[in-house]
Amino acid sequence: MFVEGPKREFTTGEALATRRRVKLSGATIIYADAGEDAIGVTEYAIANGVVGAVRMINDSGTFEVTAAGIISAAAAIYGAADGKVSATPSGPIIGHAIEAATADNDQIEVILYAVPTTYVRTASVTLTAQQIKALATTQIELVAAPGADKFLELIAATFILNYGSEVLVEPSAPDELQIKYVDGSGQAASAELDATGLIDAEADTILTALGAAFTGVAAAGLVNKALVLDNTGENYTGNATNDTTLTVVCTYAIKEVGLA
Repeated sequence: MFVEGPKREFTTGEALATRRRVKLSGATIIYADAGEDAIGVTEYAIANGVVGAVRMINDSGTFEVTAAGIISAAAAIYGAADGKVSATPSGPIIGHAIEAATADNDQIEVILYAVPTTYVRTASVTLTAQQIKALATTQIELVAAPGADKFLELIAATFILNYGSEVLVEPSAPDELQIKYVDGSGQAASAELDATGLIDAEADTILTALGAAFTGVAAAGLVNKALVLDNTGENYTGNATNDTTLTVVCTYAIKEVGLA
């Protein structure tokens, strides 16, 4: 069966509210969450487990969608939880707002773009001072696992240190920063990044890095695995006031691997 037109019927995998972005989950549709691609938008509420029509994302014209909070007119919009849209970056830009939203659950007119799953995306995570200092024992997730039969290709990363009241201290070498898959023992997604001059900087500081090239790596260690930030040595100390932060912005692509 194929449909030649702007709408298609699907069975729902959960109850869906009106004006929400949806994605495929097996043979059903569910909400497209933050940073996720959508196949269409609901035009009315649909109960769980029933058949309902969705306006497909490649239809012409504008869409009415539900906002997750304040959005200015003409602002770039991103996917948000429960099929909503937001002005907060998460994944690729999916469109632009024509109307402004003043509160959560406002329904606004937007332009939506149909984006491929390999579209270049960004994700931003800000670590507290406590999280920075504990990185050797507790890695921080930077990009969530992408789903079955997909892997995250790190293109580049930007580290932005927002200096607080006191300097952070490196206890010993090696205690470098590195982006990895899964956890501290996972495959390296970036080179080891010298923490000297960044972690122990006494002013706001920026460091940039490229994704690592690797060959002969077992797919099981890459497919459907998150990207995390690790400290390869011992935990950092210092900054007793705990007011320094580190923002990590990852530029990445999601690749279908065809191994399922």
